[in-house]
Amino acid sequence: MKQRGFTLLEIMVALMLFALGAVSLSKVIGSSALHVDELARRQFAGLLAHNQMLVFQMAGRLQSDSGKAVQGPFEFTWEINVNKTDTDEILRLDLDVFDDPDDAPLAQLSAFTGAAK
Repeated sequence: MKQRGFTLLEIMVALMLFALGAVSLSKVIGSSALHVDELARRQFAGLLAHNQMLVFQMAGRLQSDSGKAVQGPFEFTWEINVNKTDTDEILRLDLDVFDDPDDAPLAQLSAFTGAAK
């Protein structure tokens, strides 16, 4: 007589393997959702850095400054420092964008501009 179907042990092993795979998949999906949020936050911080640098340069301001700004769904704090270079006619602008000023910057941007005469 030939056996047809699966034994209870085979079914239980198959269900256990399926459950382990489902749990692993849910952890991967949860982890990637956290990474997507972090990437979006960094992308918007980078856009804000470019925008603030352009505003700063177009206004011709040559002193360090800081402030808050909203970019997309996020609110950031930015800080720009004006530093001298080896050449008196050139200044270096370093801009940092923070989610929280106590944390490391999410975006950093540097540019050079001519010094005021």
